[in-house]
Amino acid sequence: TFSSKVTWERMRVPSPLVQWHSEAWFREEITRCSFIAWTAFLRRLPTRDRLISWGLNIQPGCVLCSVADESISHFFFDCPFAVAT
Repeated sequence: TFSSKVTWERMRVPSPLVQWHSEAWFREEITRCSFIAWTAFLRRLPTRDRLISWGLNIQPGCVLCSVADESISHFFFDCPFAVAT
């Protein structure tokens, strides 16, 4: 009989666990929030600075505050709309 779990275990290439995995993935998580946190930790979140580096012709300004260029560090540390003060 077919088992998707067995198929996945045979196909995947295991990677070592990262130290901070419990910061993003935990029992009461909201999956989409965990995914966004995980991509941000890996510096893969598609912010405007990354999209521009891929060749997209878009404005670099932050969509939330328009004060600075949109980047991971701006979103998580500088943007007045995204940072809890």
